[in-house]
Amino acid sequence: MPNHRKRRPRVGLTDMPEVVMKNILEKSNFQSILKLRKVSRDFRNFIDDEKPEFHLEIIGIHMTSEQIKIFLKGLSENEAPHIEYQKHEKGCQIVCSRRTKSKTYLLENEDFVEVFCREFEQIMSHQKNSVLLSFSLTAPNIPDEFKRILKAKPIPIKTQIFAMTTKTHSQVMDVLPHMNPKYLKELCFYSSANSPHKKWIFDGIVESDQWKTAKTLEAVQFFVDVPLKNFHHFSAGNYFVNAVTAEELFELKENYLNSNKLKRVFIGYLDEEPLKEQELHALFGKPYFPNPRRKVDRGRWYFRVADTDTVIHLVLYFAKTLQFSLVKLNTPPIQY
Repeated sequence: MPNHRKRRPRVGLTDMPEVVMKNILEKSNFQSILKLRKVSRDFRNFIDDEKPEFHLEIIGIHMTSEQIKIFLKGLSENEAPHIEYQKHEKGCQIVCSRRTKSKTYLLENEDFVEVFCREFEQIMSHQKNSVLLSFSLTAPNIPDEFKRILKAKPIPIKTQIFAMTTKTHSQVMDVLPHMNPKYLKELCFYSSANSPHKKWIFDGIVESDQWKTAKTLEAVQFFVDVPLKNFHHFSAGNYFVNAVTAEELFELKENYLNSNKLKRVFIGYLDEEPLKEQELHALFGKPYFPNPRRKVDRGRWYFRVADTDTVIHLVLYFAKTLQFSLVKLNTPPIQY
């Protein structure tokens, strides 16, 4: 007897109600969304229109004159892909790597910088609401196309940590203003020139909202020549300045005593001439030495934090460095 039952038509992803498709995308990580985007033209258009959140945690970019690498990590992912956009004689070669596996594609007659910038712009359009833990950029020179994308981005990048390695201070100001100051907690600046005596002009940087709202600073492999008062709001840091005076250290100490937010700050300086022993002793009192017969530093001072069981500890080392830290009260003598 013939079977007259009608076969039900197959239902694909694009045939599902819009609310179901949105729910699928909301529960997918960024790698799954990118794969779903390749399923069909309709699904790709739907994803491009809806722009589901990627929920990225870390973005790391490394630029050279021959290639650009990007590292992406989502909130719930152990594996993170590395994508390389390489300059090729025929165009742009893309290498996608994950652990021991990798795939290579060649886009003929395409510029590797332009391809990267297009894809970076696409990625960031899906990072609207969630806040990155870290956004890092290593680039001796910032490509003009990348600058254009940052300027055109309607929403500044939301990240808790911004780290940048580059040649000069001017490159920093091409990128720093495009970080959302509301979410910034830590700034890290590194010089790719490997010259510890290179001077960076920080005048514009210290005036930025990003600088003023961050609480942790690391600026090494170069020195800056701005007054120490510009660093008062950092509760943790590691940075190098041209010189410090006893008066500046006294103001910094008073700032830490009043704010009670100090964790640990390490300061290096090039010129020790302005830091006079006589002025130090006049402002801070006589230093304490753990072992007077064998002095390992220029002196240590302790200052009680009012209404707490902690003290501000200042150590002045011989190697043109000093350190402020917050320690418990069970310490050697206290200066008031």
